[in-house]
Amino acid sequence: MPAWSPDASQFAVQGAFAASPPTSGSWTPRPAPPASSPPHDQAYDDEVPAWFPDGKRIAYQSTRSGRMEVWVMNADGSDARQLTK
Repeated sequence: MPAWSPDASQFAVQGAFAASPPTSGSWTPRPAPPASSPPHDQAYDDEVPAWFPDGKRIAYQSTRSGRMEVWVMNADGSDARQLTK
């Protein structure tokens, strides 16, 4: 199920995140329809995206550090950082 941005102009979908570059694992929210997003091909799982109310950041859980942790990144896919350890 897509997680729509607060203004409903963008979305993030578990398992269908765009990566730029493809191996970076960063998500780029895409305009609808969901079919425009490439398949998830990372060696880790990014799951359960949730937009911050201001629409500027996305929280999610990821195994990119070796185990499932909570991460946050800017809506443009930059500055991904782990919040839990």
